[in-house]
Amino acid sequence: MTTTEARMETLEKQVRRQRRWNLTLGVVVVGGLMAAHGIPEVPDVIQARKFEVVNAEGVVVVELLSLDDAGVIVNADKKGRPTFMVLNEVGKDGVSRGSLQTQDGNRQTLVSLGASPNGTGSVEARDGKGKVLVRLGADANGDGAVETMNGKGDPLVLLSATPDGHGAVETQNGRGGTLVRLGATTAGTGVVETRNGRGGVLVKLDSNRDGMGRVETQDGKGGTLVRLGKTAGGNGAVRTQDGNGGTLVELGATTDGAGLVVTRDAKGKSTSTLP
Repeated sequence: MTTTEARMETLEKQVRRQRRWNLTLGVVVVGGLMAAHGIPEVPDVIQARKFEVVNAEGVVVVELLSLDDAGVIVNADKKGRPTFMVLNEVGKDGVSRGSLQTQDGNRQTLVSLGASPNGTGSVEARDGKGKVLVRLGADANGDGAVETMNGKGDPLVLLSATPDGHGAVETQNGRGGTLVRLGATTAGTGVVETRNGRGGVLVKLDSNRDGMGRVETQDGKGGTLVRLGKTAGGNGAVRTQDGNGGTLVELGATTDGAGLVVTRDAKGKSTSTLP
């Protein structure tokens, strides 16, 4: 149970204990005082510890009260079940911040707007069973972050930032394993990776040190199988490998720009060269 949910449970218990203090009683008292003093006009300010609005059946549907010396607004359905609440949360720094919750008829939170422990804004959408489905907030570096989860609370998609401050997107399989990652290299160029859900890279699109595009397929264990890049002379190149770093076939160009094909054995020895 979160701090906000615990506070709301305390609030609901307090509300049930104080049902006898309603808006009608407040109006009667104020009206009596006005009549006793002969005041014909409506006062500018009415003060009380709690106000209630009831429907035709006498059920409280709106409440204005204080909790922990701060203001609270509670909206309820026709049966008196809370559906919308506004209250205050005090962070670790001692600063009060507004908080809002919507609930269903079973008092399960659906949407929460508030603040994270570090004081940044936070929004959560839930499934009515207590599980978070979407969370908008900030990461540890203070950059914006969006996270979607399945009904078990496991991450599915994460939008955040790299340590260098570049945008990043990650999709997961619901069991903590990464499937696709979009981000940036340390040089600030784009990178895309597909993974097997167990941490192993399958396909990688990025750039080399010269800033030229590159594509690699891997075996999921870190071994490169195929690499598309460029030769030292700036021509296109394709290399197939055995997963242990050994080159099997190279397609590229000679120094004078002519096409070149080289095949090698498992020991790296050239077996044929064209031309």
